[in-house]
Amino acid sequence: MKHFFRVFSFVAFLALAPTAFCQSTRLQNQGNGLTIGTTVNQKIAFHGSEPVVQRSGAAQAALSGTSLKYLAFAGRASAGAITVTGLSVGDTVVGIVNLTDGVSSAASFEGTVSVINQLQQTSGTDLSAKKFSIIVDTGGGKTLINELRAALVELGLIKGSS
Repeated sequence: MKHFFRVFSFVAFLALAPTAFCQSTRLQNQGNGLTIGTTVNQKIAFHGSEPVVQRSGAAQAALSGTSLKYLAFAGRASAGAITVTGLSVGDTVVGIVNLTDGVSSAASFEGTVSVINQLQQTSGTDLSAKKFSIIVDTGGGKTLINELRAALVELGLIKGSS
């Protein structure tokens, strides 16, 4: 009978422990899942990192179609500047497709726009008979990705750099 009460006590402890744990921390059982942190100003952390409140700010804005530009241009006979109206200094080249041959051609051009309305052809190959399509990120995508990375590092969910 003594063993029965020990087993019963242990089973009762296991049944009630999650509830007690949830009430003593910032965890809540919502019936359909577990919530960590019940308000935005409660601090949480993972893997021994410093607890922090929920991040916020303009850098977390959702991307819109306007953060990407799709433009077309023709290549040059040799390395040099190509006029591509609509490019801004700092735009990041996401991809360039050779429409004439149907292949990726990003390696033949600069990766970040350095002169307004110009793209630098870095390849000395004659591309003057080729038509290209370029996709550039105007900065919104990079900003959001950097914010997501910073939040994950701050929470301790990823290490970041070595």
